[in-house]
Amino acid sequence: MNNKSIQSKSTGNKKVLTKKKTISLLFFFISYISFTNAQWTQTNGPCGVAISSLVVSGTNIFAGTFGSGIFLSTNNGRSWKSVNNDLPTDFPFVLAVSGNKIISGSQNGGVFLSTNSGESWTSINKGLTNNRVRSFAVTGPNIFVGTQGGGVFLSTNTGTSWNAVNNGLTNTLVYSLAANGTTVFAGTYGAGVFLSTNNGESWKAVNNGLPSNCIINSLSIKGSNIFAATNDGGVFLSGNNGESWTAVNIVLPSKNVINTIAVSGSNIFAGTSHAGVFLSNDNGANWEAVNNGLANATIYAFAESENNIFAGTLGGISMSIKTAESWTAINNGLPYYSAHAFAVSGTNIFVGTHQGGVFLSEDSGANWKSANTGLTKPWVNSLAVCGRNILAGTLGAGVFLSTNNGTTWKDVNNGLSGFSFVNALTLSGTKVFAGLQSDGVFLSSDSGRTWKAFNEGLPPRCIINSLAASGSNIYAGTNVGLFLSTNSGTNWKTTNKGLTNNEILSLAIHGSNVYAGTDEGGVCLSTNNGKSWDAVNKGLTNLDILSIATYGTNIFAGTDNGGIFLSVDNGANWVDVKNDLPSNGNIFSLAISGADIYAGTVNGVWKCSVSKLIH
Repeated sequence: MNNKSIQSKSTGNKKVLTKKKTISLLFFFISYISFTNAQWTQTNGPCGVAISSLVVSGTNIFAGTFGSGIFLSTNNGRSWKSVNNDLPTDFPFVLAVSGNKIISGSQNGGVFLSTNSGESWTSINKGLTNNRVRSFAVTGPNIFVGTQGGGVFLSTNTGTSWNAVNNGLTNTLVYSLAANGTTVFAGTYGAGVFLSTNNGESWKAVNNGLPSNCIINSLSIKGSNIFAATNDGGVFLSGNNGESWTAVNIVLPSKNVINTIAVSGSNIFAGTSHAGVFLSNDNGANWEAVNNGLANATIYAFAESENNIFAGTLGGISMSIKTAESWTAINNGLPYYSAHAFAVSGTNIFVGTHQGGVFLSEDSGANWKSANTGLTKPWVNSLAVCGRNILAGTLGAGVFLSTNNGTTWKDVNNGLSGFSFVNALTLSGTKVFAGLQSDGVFLSSDSGRTWKAFNEGLPPRCIINSLAASGSNIYAGTNVGLFLSTNSGTNWKTTNKGLTNNEILSLAIHGSNVYAGTDEGGVCLSTNNGKSWDAVNKGLTNLDILSIATYGTNIFAGTDNGGIFLSVDNGANWVDVKNDLPSNGNIFSLAISGADIYAGTVNGVWKCSVSKLIH
């Protein structure tokens, strides 16, 4: 970055990067006149969403998501469009195809039917006494629905009416179904597998060889074999209609959750939590990991169309030919991820998202690619660049380190809890500081490989929302005020005099100025290393400051549902420069790279030329 320095700090669920750069300052009224000409543009991503189900109907591919409805691709996944007219707002967990009809099952709304490729949907819940739909199976004219607490329901008339078919089914939490002719298998939450050989009229448990209290996430039939994907025991195979089961887990990750299993010709695909896709072509006797290019390592669904296999992940959809030698992300048109953290390393821009993990752009945001291999928790709250290393703080899995530009990651939690919520990361020389949700501040002197708590003077269990460093001075923004360490974290003292609110969400430093973004108290400025603070809020119409970035003497403030404000005079005056940014989006994070400023929102990443904002 030549002679330009980067500082990193985070805000609870909001991460900020700032850069110092000397620029010439124009008169304030000139800047004000030209603000209306500034144009923010949405970058091409990062997009993708957690995919709960995939089905193929002719040349159409349908994707059900967690919280964003249903999407349709008519061009083999090259692009997607939302098809959610008349659907409820809750999660459509599952999809099924019956002839030329598409059936959707939602968390609380029951079953919906579309006869026109998703353009419209009709509720078909007559007789369905439990609307929490978890699974489907279609065999001939019969449609089976597995529910969460209501057992199995059967429709023989394409959903016009439903009847409960639970005789002998002792567990009514039915998470998976598979059918072949009149034979139907039901996988339950905690009671293994049940079998019906008469279209659901009666059931019996078939669990010989399965772990006790087994959770069956997915079932798939291949000829006379049936495969069961379990929550903690791997994959099991039965060749005798479920009368007995054998574990087929060679090479599969020990105790890894198998979310879904699918059969495609001679290939069997197992989708795991955190470990990606495994392939077997010998009925599960042996497996190999096939994850090259996979967008996300948590897999919830598979579908096949012609010569391709599609994987629905926690981070969008990936496609491969059926040998799964390599995967390509196909997320164009899917919803954008919320962008909570930035890091800039040379010409590379990294963004940390919720649900999608880390993405990398090497062309100023024109394109983004997933950079998640080894990142087992795709909820990234903070990022920092430490020399050639990149650190990612997650919600619930501590810190991860990449030494190869995000190509691979490994957890570096020695001294940290592996379940840590890491809200903030910042650098002071070669030292890395991590701010945790309730465990205070930790310091690493070896790029995050080992950590030690540095909490003397901090209130017990305080929440570290943000961190910033200037030399040996480290500032910690918490839920109970601002704290300063003048000795690299050895001990802390409060520095709250003049603060308008003690909930400190964001921090930024430029020269001798320290800026604190507060919860509903606007921006406060200290020119004496935090000994005292002054509110600098003239022109700020939103006082909930989630993120701050500095560019020379210019200060940018990102707000909660209120856009972006700019001050060209060290915070004395502010003007709204959000223009065509989404009006309902929090500005979780801000970063400056080259001549552009980037804003992380609930609608992905937006950018604008800095010169358009300050001139």
